[in-house]
Amino acid sequence: MPVDTRAELCTVGAAAPSAVVLLMGLNGPVAAVLTMAALCMSLLAAKAVVATARIPRVLWPAVFVLGVLAVTTSPIGSHDLWSYSFYGRMVSEYRVDPYSAVPAMFPRDAIYPLVGWRHTSSGYGPLFTLYSAAVTALAGESKLVMRLGFQLSAAAAVTWCLWVLSRARRHAELTLLALQPFIWISVVNGGHNDAIMAALLLAAVIMFDRSRSGIAAVLISLAALVKMSAIFVVAPLVVLLLVRRRWREAARMTILPLAGLFLGELIAPGSLANASSASRGVVSRASVWRLVGLVNAIPGAQITLLATAFVGALIICISWRRRNDRTAKLSAGASLSVFAMASSYTLPWYLIWGVPMLALSGDLAVLSVVVARGSLMAASYQLKGSSVEGVVVAAVTIAAPLVLLGVFLWRVWVSPTATQTATQTSTAMKR
Repeated sequence: MPVDTRAELCTVGAAAPSAVVLLMGLNGPVAAVLTMAALCMSLLAAKAVVATARIPRVLWPAVFVLGVLAVTTSPIGSHDLWSYSFYGRMVSEYRVDPYSAVPAMFPRDAIYPLVGWRHTSSGYGPLFTLYSAAVTALAGESKLVMRLGFQLSAAAAVTWCLWVLSRARRHAELTLLALQPFIWISVVNGGHNDAIMAALLLAAVIMFDRSRSGIAAVLISLAALVKMSAIFVVAPLVVLLLVRRRWREAARMTILPLAGLFLGELIAPGSLANASSASRGVVSRASVWRLVGLVNAIPGAQITLLATAFVGALIICISWRRRNDRTAKLSAGASLSVFAMASSYTLPWYLIWGVPMLALSGDLAVLSVVVARGSLMAASYQLKGSSVEGVVVAAVTIAAPLVLLGVFLWRVWVSPTATQTATQTSTAMKR
């Protein structure tokens, strides 16, 4: 079979399972199987695109179909967008502070039955809360408008990231990312603000690589005002600036995002504390730390402390290892991804944070590992509470995360720097 034909067929084969899950609103073992099938076909499609050096003709139509299905279907898994809506309504409708009040105070609200976190104050940044308030003010009592307000923003953010990859001619990486089931089923269908944060951070890294570190620092500050996790990208950028002896820019890159967080805390007291405490002591279903808790029965609070220290150490190590890279894409993307892959509390949509940067870096191997983690994690949540044999669940939720984390760290560590790549290319051309 010609490689062009194989690329087209694999693209259709990767998009179709996700489309079925979205169209039928599936959630269970069948959805998990379809999600894993879509992941496998997307990897084959990317491999075929490497050989053809162009994107499949059916890719953008597939993206359009998946995007339309993702925003016209009510959330299949996570219902966080209804929490977004409720926190927004607390501002626009009830005029109360969502960082101190909780949804349970308003049990007669129209969307209260849809909210999962009823006794938790908002842990999102004030900039996103402002957006949530605007959406709910526009929506009034319309649940459809509320839902679309968050799903469409996530779809727009993902589409922009894909457009950036298309402009950069990262064909294989674009194909792999565009066909990921966790992107459409978890991120876009769930209307998660993680997509907005990822788009802002991608723009920040692009500006950084164009020697516009001031603009990059401002964009990171905005992303942190959407979700505090954006601050993890600062470490690799500061290391790169210090190695290049750009002292003032390094200081600015450190100060501006921290100042943004401080400003957010002034505007919305309690936002930082809520964000840091929301998942404290909780080990999520597909976390690499779940096995530690099961075997040693260590309290969740201690696991959170150990995991936080471990993730921090990994980010520092990755930042230092990649200090000689010409661009920040790989180190920044890997630093964001390591939190989603190695923290005690992690969810499928967290994997969107770093993958656009990894895709833009051109390291298809690292990208493949991270997207596999995201889609397998999404599958593991679809298996939750099902009658599937325990060995299958254990393989997807415990074994796979540990293996993928090890492969990810190894690949990031051995991936050649831009300088080494240029040298290797030059040597090959001379030969």
